[in-house]
Amino acid sequence: MLHNGNKTLSEIGHASILTILNHVCVPKLIARLPQEMANSKSPIVHAKMSQYLFVLVTLYPFDGVLDKNSQHIDAYIKQCVGDANSEAR
Repeated sequence: MLHNGNKTLSEIGHASILTILNHVCVPKLIARLPQEMANSKSPIVHAKMSQYLFVLVTLYPFDGVLDKNSQHIDAYIKQCVGDANSEAR
């Protein structure tokens, strides 16, 4: 039963983060996502983080928000590409 509760909370958190990213641009959240990805070893977390990056780049491609966080975004992209390469092998 505990496993199902954790999964439910995880999915609610994921949906909440996607909603926040889709409706509000939060620079602190953008800076936090690469740190979370670097600290987590879970492939499921990395897949969700990659989805967040996709949403960010899709919604804010020309805004100054991504430019202000370029060092975080660069590290984030490298991690996502590295994960994708390791999964392809």
